[in-house]
Amino acid sequence: MAETLVVNPNTVIKVYRELEQEGVLEIRHGLGAFIALRRRSKSRTEGFRDGQRLAREFVDRLKEQGLDEGEIRRLVEAELAGDFQRR
Repeated sequence: MAETLVVNPNTVIKVYRELEQEGVLEIRHGLGAFIALRRRSKSRTEGFRDGQRLAREFVDRLKEQGLDEGEIRRLVEAELAGDFQRR
């Protein structure tokens, strides 16, 4: 494929890996790449984007309530530490 598209073979490999991680392709070694029959519910990239959006909304709401960045950071860090201790 790299020769046909006149691109670096590493670029093609990277794209195949990303498509596999997102559940679009199934790589069967020795057989090739196939379109996945069922796509996973969400890729890690999609999950990260959703999390990023939620974090932005959360921070915006806390700023609207008058908290500054340091206070928000301490709240989040304390919550993460508490979650770790609860496990």
